[in-house]
Amino acid sequence: NDKSVRHFILISSVAVYGAESSAVEEESQLKKIAEDEICFPKTVYAKSKLSAEEFAGNFCRENKIFLTILRLATVIGEGDRGNVHRLIRAID
Repeated sequence: NDKSVRHFILISSVAVYGAESSAVEEESQLKKIAEDEICFPKTVYAKSKLSAEEFAGNFCRENKIFLTILRLATVIGEGDRGNVHRLIRAID
């Protein structure tokens, strides 16, 4: 079938790295995160994102589908209704 999926893009989160990651702040120095950084997810959200990555990886490997995982940080902007928006309102 010429309409089959050839490439899947999964939106994940930097939350999968968790607090023990060497990517977290140490002595006021922020370290860069490498894509092969070891993950130590702490929250249910972070654990679910890592689980989704693993599931997608297995599924795509078995079905010969290219997989790209984007681990995005919090994004804010005009009209944002997410957690960052609520935090800013609470601080105000």
